[in-house]
Amino acid sequence: MSGCMHACILVSNEVYVDKSYPYLDGPFGTDWFFVTETGDKSPLHSIVFYPEQPGDYAMYFFIPGAGGYVEAELYTEYLSRVASHGFIVIGTDLIFPAATPPLSPTQAAEYAVKSNQSDKFVSQYRWMETNLQTKLAQKSPGVGIWWNYTALGSHSSGGDVARLLLESNHTFAQSAIFLEPVGITFSQPINFSVPSLMYGAELSEEHRPRTPPCVIPGFGYQKFYKLWTPTKVMIESKGYGHCDILDQAGWEVCSTLKICVTGNNTDLKLYHDFMQGMTSAFLVSTMLGYNDSIAYVIDEEQGTNNLSAR
Repeated sequence: MSGCMHACILVSNEVYVDKSYPYLDGPFGTDWFFVTETGDKSPLHSIVFYPEQPGDYAMYFFIPGAGGYVEAELYTEYLSRVASHGFIVIGTDLIFPAATPPLSPTQAAEYAVKSNQSDKFVSQYRWMETNLQTKLAQKSPGVGIWWNYTALGSHSSGGDVARLLLESNHTFAQSAIFLEPVGITFSQPINFSVPSLMYGAELSEEHRPRTPPCVIPGFGYQKFYKLWTPTKVMIESKGYGHCDILDQAGWEVCSTLKICVTGNNTDLKLYHDFMQGMTSAFLVSTMLGYNDSIAYVIDEEQGTNNLSAR
């Protein structure tokens, strides 16, 4: 199945649009740098990934798990590989370095949502709008950012923060990615439209003795999908868990400490191929207007059924 479902967004030919197979690394090598509160006087700490090839690229702004308390640096493989498909990618930390918090992961996520930390992420984005191009030009001359084409991404209860951000700023993003979202305070249908993908991993709702599930049943991706307005896509994978998107070091901590139920680490390369490919294909279609790319997300014959996605 191909096409744009409900709506298409067309962009200038000056913005790079990736037409390669999304479930492999994109055509560009990537590099990265930090934006820091101390060195750059930014509101928050961020890690920025960018294609090394000169050109103009769309933006992917990512809020990590636990409402932003999980360091974005633990998603380096995922974020850098999305960047390889022709995106400037910003992962932003609510606190850096992420010292052991006095709150549990669940309590930290609840605090981030109930205290509406989304405003801090908006402040960081606005700072980036003013300052990032200058910093990027020093690192890689010729690489440009098209801010009019911004996508918002999130993982876990970072999704609730992303949802709050969009409710307060309807035009912030042209597309959104909710990876295993947790909607602690999400109860009413939204009244605006942003093309969005809701993704869930089967093992995220499982738990071990004395350990609650990382995604509470009834508060995850299915809830987001139900309360969202079209255009929207829902996908679930079988046999993978909440921490499987993380880099190896983060995955090992999560698995060893039994924070979440995890999948088989021998399959993580395949899983990471899937996650970055699903993300880039959805954004290329819904934000950048290359309609054929949506087939890689919703057509099982195009490869997503490698993970029994639906």
